[in-house]
Amino acid sequence: MKIKMKTIRKIIYTQFRVFITFSIVNKCSRLISELDYLSELSVIDNMLGILPFTLLSCVCVLLLVLVWRKHQKFRKSTVVIALVAVLGGILLIPAVDGSFYPAPPVVEEDPVPLDLSSYAPFSEATKLASLEEPSMLTIDSDLPRLDGEPALYPLYAAVAQAIYDE
Repeated sequence: MKIKMKTIRKIIYTQFRVFITFSIVNKCSRLISELDYLSELSVIDNMLGILPFTLLSCVCVLLLVLVWRKHQKFRKSTVVIALVAVLGGILLIPAVDGSFYPAPPVVEEDPVPLDLSSYAPFSEATKLASLEEPSMLTIDSDLPRLDGEPALYPLYAAVAQAIYDE
């Protein structure tokens, strides 16, 4: 029984394709499991969070299409698929790195204490602005509580000094 050389090449080429397919699927599944994407998919609450998993899956599928596609002639579609797979692989790097996720807000753990004693209303050595004339509005009962941003304390204190009775 004579086996033609063309048949042997087809068998070897098919075995090579199967090996490459298993390699691609193995690498993609290992990346997905190492990066814990499957366990974290239920926690993701935005589209950017699912981007790495989607890119990895698309690159895997495109590479498999390239492996199993018949390459007898030069085709533009093969080049397009290869370029999309390469671009997906390039985008996968920052996606896996976490660069697509928004940065968490920076919170100061130990804020600097403010010394507002020099802005105390009704004191002798205050730095508060004062009116040249007495205020036309004065409040002597049911004083409203002035509460707000500490940076605006000098403004609140100046208003309190101007319209509150001592």
